[in-house]
Amino acid sequence: ATPVVNSDEPPPAAADARFQLVGVVAPRGRAGEREGVALIAVDGKPAKAFRVGATVDGQTVLKSVRARGADLGPRDGAPTIALEIPPPPAAATG
Repeated sequence: ATPVVNSDEPPPAAADARFQLVGVVAPRGRAGEREGVALIAVDGKPAKAFRVGATVDGQTVLKSVRARGADLGPRDGAPTIALEIPPPPAAATG
């Protein structure tokens, strides 16, 4: 028999599940690593604009932006979360 563990606490959400990328303003080319803005919603709250290098939540900062995505991670480390904007739906054809 497999033991059953009852827990009143919900399992912790995956780190990237807490963040939703709503939009980005990214310069063309490699400059997005140092410049740009991302609209990010945290824990289902309304989205806010964050510049590259700004603290998004706790120790998590916006590391870089690109055409349809953004990378988050600790201030002194490599990016650990990659957020993507889903592609737009295909255009309706007659």
